[in-house]
Amino acid sequence: MEHIFLAKSFGQKLVGTARLCWTTVQLAWKAIPVLLVSVLLLFGIQAVLLPLQLALSRAVIDSLTALAGHTVAPDPTVHHVPFAVWIAFALAVVTLGQLIAPLIAVLQSRSSDCLTGYITEQVMLAANRWQGLERFEDPSFADDLHGAHEFATRSGLYMIDYGSRTVLAFSRRSAWPLPWRGCIR
Repeated sequence: MEHIFLAKSFGQKLVGTARLCWTTVQLAWKAIPVLLVSVLLLFGIQAVLLPLQLALSRAVIDSLTALAGHTVAPDPTVHHVPFAVWIAFALAVVTLGQLIAPLIAVLQSRSSDCLTGYITEQVMLAANRWQGLERFEDPSFADDLHGAHEFATRSGLYMIDYGSRTVLAFSRRSAWPLPWRGCIR
C-alpha cells in the first residue's frame, strides 16, 4: 500500500489533500457550525490583539515621554488622549488576550468532543445500513470497524487542532495594511 502512495506525483497528493481538507470542513460544519464559527472568530480576535497591544504600548510610552517633556510624540493623537486612557486601553487589550486563550482551549475541546461523537455516529449508521449477518462474520469488517472507531475517537481533536493552527498561521501572516506595522523601532 505504501508503494502506491509513494508512486503518486506531488500534484496528485496535493489534490488528495485538498479533497480531504474540504471533506473535513464539510464534516465539521455539519457537526458543529456554531462552535466552529466561534473558534474561528476568537482566533481572528486573538490575531488582531497582538499588534493592537504593540500599538497601545507605543502610545503609552510616547504619551509618558511627552508628559515628561523629553520628546514630542510623533503621533498627534497621543496628545489628544489622556495618559490614563492609553493605560486603560492597553490594560483592557492585555486582559482580553489573557481571557481569550483559555476560552479558545475550552471551545476547541468541546468542538473536538462533539465532532468525535458525530463521526462515531455516522460510522455506526453506515455499518447498520448493510443487510444480513455476513458482515458480522467477516473478520476484515471487524478490523475495519475497529480502525474506523479508533480513527473517529482521535479525528475530532486532530481536525479542530490542526484546523485552528492553520487559521491562526494564516491570520498572523496576513498582508493587511495595518497602521501599526511601522510601530517597531
